[in-house]
Parts: sequence; structure tokens; C-alpha cells
Amino acid sequence: MPEQQKPARRHHVVSKFYLRRFANPRNQLIRCPLDGKAHLQSVNDATVRKDFYSVLAEGVEQDAFETELAEVETEAAAAFTAILRNGVWPPTLEHRLAVSAWIGLQHLRGEHNRRMVEQMHRILTKLEVGMATVEQIRELVNAPSDAPDDEVEAARAYILSTADSLPIHHHAHLMAIGQVLERAIMSVFDRQPWTLVEFSWDALGTSDTPVVVVPDEDALAGLRAVGIGSAPALYVPLSTRAGLFMDELGATAPDGRMSGSPELARSLNEFTLRTTRRALYYHPDTDPFAGFEMQPPREQEVMVSHDQLSNFIDEAALEQGRPSWLQASTE
Repeated sequence: MPEQQKPARRHHVVSKFYLRRFANPRNQLIRCPLDGKAHLQSVNDATVRKDFYSVLAEGVEQDAFETELAEVETEAAAAFTAILRNGVWPPTLEHRLAVSAWIGLQHLRGEHNRRMVEQMHRILTKLEVGMATVEQIRELVNAPSDAPDDEVEAARAYILSTADSLPIHHHAHLMAIGQVLERAIMSVFDRQPWTLVEFSWDALGTSDTPVVVVPDEDALAGLRAVGIGSAPALYVPLSTRAGLFMDELGATAPDGRMSGSPELARSLNEFTLRTTRRALYYHPDTDPFAGFEMQPPREQEVMVSHDQLSNFIDEAALEQGRPSWLQASTE
């Protein structure tokens, strides 16, 4: 009996087939950290994280999620080839669905989305524990029914003091992807028009977060957040010479194509830079981000008012006649 192949443990967070479209013939591209020095990197190593998508559950193959990713990527790679190499435009229904599936999945599978899931879990844990009654905390920590209230409150204080660094199992991210993937795909597929922007030179770069959620004025002003389903538009650099702009949901305009200019290239690369979390990627013979001011790496994905969160917890504690323990949680 042949030996069973071990599951791969080096996972590309951004699809390898996609990154190749920004690489030279030697399969190399430039990785430019937002807070570091640009350097040459093999596509084989770009955006690789160990065990990022590994499934650690009894009765499930460890690489089950990676297998699903591979199926989406195979169909998307064929669609990319048809559009970018063979000139098939507007995309066929099959190609449109394959590209939509890749964009929706690529948006959800990234490190930024994992951080968002982790940060949401921590915020909700803090809120739930901070506002719970003594009896609810007793049940939460499996304390005996006769455990003194001060011991239960000590458990509450400890949870609050560690809530901001609470370890979150990566399965939470994988489960979140499954819950919203279909909606994410349709929020791409249903946008119209799709506009293919083509350049006659290597004009575009990409990043660790290649799906650009184009913000509206309120989002730019910090008044609200936008997601893949609520953004006025989406943009994805498809290669060094082509970008895809997806307009409004529910519109009926036909898909189109246009030739890119230096001004448009700069605008699209600025979109990419604004969305980047930690690193940019581009062809070694180019520097599409030259002249841009680099922003610091972005770690915070959930914009929440900590003052408002504290107020909710303080009010619940006051109503229940106990300490809020928030001072302990911030020391």
C-alpha cells in the first residue's frame, strides 16, 4: 500500500497562482513591508503561514480546507487565463462565477479577516463577562453552587484582565468563512458593471489584502465601516497590467473595458496601498508605489469605542451593586 501523503503545512494566505501574475520569469517578486525595506522574494514563500488553514478535528482531514481552496483557485486560474491571456471579455457566466468565488474567498481567508474574527470574539467576551450577573459568571466558569461570591467575582476580574489577549482558536475564523462565503461571493457576482482596466506597461502592484473595498465619503471620514457587501465598489489588481473594477450592487449597466493611463494607475495603486495591512507585492522591474507615503502596518480591524464599552459594563455593575473590575482589566 502506498504511503499516505502528509498534508502541506505551508499555506499561502494570498493565492500562489495570483501572485505569479506579479512575478518575473524566475517566479520572484518584490515584497515591500510598510515598515521595512523592499526585498526580492520567491512566490513560493510569499504570504506563507504555517498551518494557517489546518483543520484539527477528529474525523476530518487536516488539509480539508486547503483542498476546498485549491478547487476554487483552479477554476479562478482558468478564468484569469481566459480573460487576461485569451481576451475573453465580457466574462462568460462560468468565468464570472469563478472570479467572484475567488474574490469573495480571498477577501475572507486573509490575515486581516482572521484578526477581525479574533478581535470581535475578545470584545464580545469582555462585554458578556462584564455585564453578566454573579450567577451567570458562576455558570460560565463552572464554579460550585456554594462558591462564595467573592471567588466568582475574582474569576470575573481575571477574565476581564486577560480579555484583550484571549487566545482564539483559528477554527473560529474557518467557521466564520463558511457562514458568510456564499453572501460574499454573490456580493461580487451581482455587481455591475465590471470594468477591465488594461495597461500597456507593468503599472500595477498588489498587497497582502488584494481585494480593495472602496470606501464612500462616510467611511473615509471614519463615520462608518464598509464591507464587501456594503461598499460602493470593489477593485482587484489582476496582474501587473490589468485591474478589475466592480461597481454597484443591483445596477444593470453592461460590463466594459478601458485603457489605463498613468493617472489611473496611480489612483488604483493608491487604493491598493490604502487597503494593505503589512506588505505590498510587485514585479521586480517596477515600483508602482514610488512616491507614495507609506502608512504604518495596520493591526486593528474592529473599530469600537472602548469608552462606550466601559460605560455598558460600568452601568451593569452599578445596577447589580458590585465592582466593574475594569481597572483590573487595564492594569
